[in-house]
Amino acid sequence: GSGSGTKWLDLNLNGIVDGIDRPLEGITIVLTASDGTSRQIVSAADGTFRFDNVVPGTYALSEILPSNFAQTFPGTPTAPQSYTITVAPGQNVTGILFLNKC
Repeated sequence: GSGSGTKWLDLNLNGIVDGIDRPLEGITIVLTASDGTSRQIVSAADGTFRFDNVVPGTYALSEILPSNFAQTFPGTPTAPQSYTITVAPGQNVTGILFLNKC
């Protein structure tokens, strides 16, 4: 299976991807399995990220925020959050979004 999404710079700080926001490259996204093992990938120039060859199971998907950045989605600047995703055999989990302000 796989898991993929896009990292955005939330220019108007509303926690929604809209016309003013832009993709954000160079942000580390972390996929952590229920046994605690993890993999990391960095968002591409167009903000996309993708984990391939994901073994079926349940995972936490989070980001490592750079200095002076705060999350606006899925959490808030004071309470950043991660995703819990479950990947079935051959399933491609898509559309995952992370938004940040700086």
